[in-house]
Amino acid sequence: MTFNNKNLIRAVIALAAIVGITTFMSNKLGQANGEKALARMQQVWPNVLDMPAQDRALLGSLSISCRLEDRPLQASATIDCLRQAMASNDVILPKGMDRASATQRLDQLLADRP
Repeated sequence: MTFNNKNLIRAVIALAAIVGITTFMSNKLGQANGEKALARMQQVWPNVLDMPAQDRALLGSLSISCRLEDRPLQASATIDCLRQAMASNDVILPKGMDRASATQRLDQLLADRP
């Protein structure tokens, strides 16, 4: 089989369509997961969106590590998830934050919650 210009153009268009559809679906799924995680986070901290950027970064990183969006919509499940993420060997932490300071900050945020 030889590729002529017409076949090459069709292949490029098909590939571009597949990439476009995949990107669109990934973005929609990521947005939905983010909304689920935020709803769970707001069970613990109703004002999470008003927190300082570093605290939001920590909570967001931990929620990704423990796949918070897959947990029940309960404050206790959210807290367990975040603590499990902190204890994990492959926890994701914000840039410039080490495990000790992240653990201390999470403990403080939990103690100060409304």
